[in-house]
Amino acid sequence: MSSPQPAWLHKPNLHGKTGAVGSSRPQFKGKTVQRRVATSRALDELAQQSGVEVGNIIIRKEERSTAGARFSTEVQSTQRAAGVTINAHIQEVWTDPKTKEMYIWLVAD
Repeated sequence: MSSPQPAWLHKPNLHGKTGAVGSSRPQFKGKTVQRRVATSRALDELAQQSGVEVGNIIIRKEERSTAGARFSTEVQSTQRAAGVTINAHIQEVWTDPKTKEMYIWLVAD
């Protein structure tokens, strides 16, 4: 039995709320990193809606050893604004049961 997609997934401004959705595929370092990446992406989206300049740099490092390959992803997010503060909270979290991709619904306070 699969969990249906929540309405906010495609309509983050649901019920008059200013919101944004960020997602992340499973991370080899676990759910904490997956949640951090998804939250960062949602915050970037919310910042852009507020007119804040957002720049992202995604660095993929690949290391090979005799035991196999190790991969890591580092996400850096930079927001630039003149006196703009964005206050928001995580309204809801949903994980796709099939793909294990985590979705974060971030709503402005």
